[in-house]
Amino acid sequence: MIKGFFVNICILVTFFYLIGSFSRKLSQRGWIRCVGLGSIFGGMGLVLMLFSIPLSHHTIADLRHLAFVASATYFGSVATLTATAIISLGRIIMFGYNQQALNASVTMLAAGVVCILISKGVRSTWWRVHFMNYASLGLISVALSLNLGFSRMTEVFPYHIMTSLIGGVILFFIAEHFKKMNRYIKRLSNEVSMDHLTKLHNVKAFDEDVNRQINHSTEHGTSFALLLLDIDHFKHVNDTYGHLNGDEVLIQLASILRASSGKKVKAYRNGGEEFSMIMSFSHEREVYEKAEEIRTAVESQGFHLKHDQQIHITISIGYAIYQPSQEVSIFENADEALYRAKRSGRNRVCGPEGEAK
Repeated sequence: MIKGFFVNICILVTFFYLIGSFSRKLSQRGWIRCVGLGSIFGGMGLVLMLFSIPLSHHTIADLRHLAFVASATYFGSVATLTATAIISLGRIIMFGYNQQALNASVTMLAAGVVCILISKGVRSTWWRVHFMNYASLGLISVALSLNLGFSRMTEVFPYHIMTSLIGGVILFFIAEHFKKMNRYIKRLSNEVSMDHLTKLHNVKAFDEDVNRQINHSTEHGTSFALLLLDIDHFKHVNDTYGHLNGDEVLIQLASILRASSGKKVKAYRNGGEEFSMIMSFSHEREVYEKAEEIRTAVESQGFHLKHDQQIHITISIGYAIYQPSQEVSIFENADEALYRAKRSGRNRVCGPEGEAK
């Protein structure tokens, strides 16, 4: 019995590792993610059935119900219904169809639904796991009574209760550990790709996103825009007001860029007073209009410094359009456009060769 219980705990740890990895890679919300996670939980329940815990020569127990207890606790209704359906159907496929299999499958379906209801009403994760475990055990006792008879059920059920309750406690700590680990990994991943001063994406994220966008555009024959932004005479700001106030200007400019970002536009700090944006568009005119919108917003903004000081700054913007057939890199084209904006008087937007706004 102890050996079988140990194997079941190892199965729980293994599948929670898989679930943690899958949930990180498929981070977006939606039913596809939930069905995928529910399928892994369902697989966990099937494996737990295969490695059941022997209670006597004729009776076995397993922890399959902990699969949808965990699913309902951490991932919601869709994942739980998916896991429950897989476990219930798997019980019949793996061990054949008979009245006992039908009783067990119906019990699993009922327990899954009860776990979903409990997850809606109990806020504490600790108590949610335990209430789901208790409810599932109550339904399992009904199935055991139907399959073994009440007298035989009372003989083996205490062992089932013991393994399930200990398993529930261990499940809670395993799941919380992987939950915290995923949170730390996500935070570290965000910090690696974020500029610590402005909280915009950094140059590492910029390089990755530009290359990803180029590959996507080349594959699908689409275009995108790259905007390079530079603060005019920023050295004068640092020399006159100090580097701490210079940082304040960068932070407030980043707020303007963040407000101008969205599904089609993503902002980055490339270093110093240099910023960039990657933009998807339907018509090229949209690119100029977005750049001009940002330029005028910066020009009209009062930038607040320490000691109640306020200054005004301007920016120059150069942008380029990526075409799959072009030979010169989009960064070189945008950089050349930014150079023309600086050379022609600053505080302006320049696009492709010959176009200055």
